[in-house]
Amino acid sequence: MLRRDDFRLEFDEGGLTLTCLAAAQYRFEVLVAGEGFRSIECPGVLYEVDQRAYNDIGGLYSGVREWCLRVEEELAALPNIRLLIDLNERVERLEDVLQVFPDRVATEQELENLRERIDAWERKAAADMRAVSDRFDDVEAQLGKLHEELDAIRRVAGGLTIRAVVRAVVTRVWNYAKSPDSPAELAAAVESVKALTEGVTKIVGG
Repeated sequence: MLRRDDFRLEFDEGGLTLTCLAAAQYRFEVLVAGEGFRSIECPGVLYEVDQRAYNDIGGLYSGVREWCLRVEEELAALPNIRLLIDLNERVERLEDVLQVFPDRVATEQELENLRERIDAWERKAAADMRAVSDRFDDVEAQLGKLHEELDAIRRVAGGLTIRAVVRAVVTRVWNYAKSPDSPAELAAAVESVKALTEGVTKIVGG
């Protein structure tokens, strides 16, 4: 969960800016114009920038709450992002101090080691993103294959139904041919022909 100290409120002439300190790219800017509010949301790498208009302060509060939930979801989806930010900030602080007190703080090798660690975590985060994308692609491919298999089963089942009806028709017509004076055999043959016609019409027409 995001903490209260993860956020910073800034007021200026243009309006109000709410920033998630966990990552610089998480930004919720509110521009006040007359009696309305307009926000420019930038909730991170997984969501596109979104612009919304609010008619009252209640709607604005709801928008802020929704934005916070989206930020939490993304941070949960990318657990390495906070560590990346912390490492980046450490490197920046070391570089700033190194320029002022080069002999008292850090060496170039220490800075290079931190840069390598940051690069490694960035590569891992990118790999995690690709893995998530690949899983979605795999699910879509499996669904497509399942649809193909269902279509094949329908075709086979339709063929089996036709063959079963044809076999029944032939058998009953043959029985009637052997006993042309039997009303029962005649009725069975007529029903079989009717079933064959209805079955073929249903399969072909459907």
